[in-house]
Amino acid sequence: MGGIKSGEKTSVLVVGATGYLGKRIVRACLAEGHETYVLQRPEIGLDIEKVQLLFSFKKLGARLVEASFSDHQSLIGRETRRRRCLRHVGRSLP
Repeated sequence: MGGIKSGEKTSVLVVGATGYLGKRIVRACLAEGHETYVLQRPEIGLDIEKVQLLFSFKKLGARLVEASFSDHQSLIGRETRRRRCLRHVGRSLP
């Protein structure tokens, strides 16, 4: 994990956790023992694959935080003020 010293544990908020890299980042953070928060957007609706993936993260110890990019107050709430924020932006892979 870039910027985190070996053995250092920290709180991490992962945005984009259901994407190709995001899900790997969540698993790596949990495996290293970091307090891991996953942004859950209400816009995912009934996308069953994403919902199942989010709940699998929860079973592994991640905390789900509901927030939306269209709701500024939800993004600045207590639960989203993490020490580190990891976000992967990219396009969908075929």
